[in-house]
Amino acid sequence: MKYCSDCKNVYPNDQICECVKNPKYSWGKPATMKDVEPGIEVVCECGSTSNLTYHERYRFMDGSLSSIPSRYVCAECTEKARIAHEREEAMKFLIINNQDNENEFCEDKAAAEKYLEEYARDLDYDCTLDDLVILKLELITGEITAEDFLDPKKTHLVFWEYESYRVEDVISPTIEWDGERTVNW
Repeated sequence: MKYCSDCKNVYPNDQICECVKNPKYSWGKPATMKDVEPGIEVVCECGSTSNLTYHERYRFMDGSLSSIPSRYVCAECTEKARIAHEREEAMKFLIINNQDNENEFCEDKAAAEKYLEEYARDLDYDCTLDDLVILKLELITGEITAEDFLDPKKTHLVFWEYESYRVEDVISPTIEWDGERTVNW
């Protein structure tokens, strides 16, 4: 089996990928057909053997290899991972600050981390973050029905500026003092 260095699609040894036949870019390395690592079963974790892509074990700058081995992934699992990633990126965060009696709505994880860093900057050495609670929120589209609150969902909702959000997770951040303040959540 071989795979395309550009799109990572897997092919029998006698086939050549369209990326190699018709290069897309005039700059950079042209696509080539590469041999897959021997000894790896040509099957996705889900059991599928069709529409596979090959993901090589990552090599770090120092030459060492990552702990994640080379593997095959089918198109369906790739799509599921893409949807899960997009869903995770769309999450909002509501930081409830009980000490200052304020709430901070953050559009993304980076904004939440910035708020936590600024909050932790003013803390004493031996303080904790027990007065903060972070709600990880997913935007609800469509109507909310009674079935949304039945087992196994047991949905909790937050209404913020005319939007409805489902509480995905409740996070209690902690702070580490290792020469510098590090907020973990």
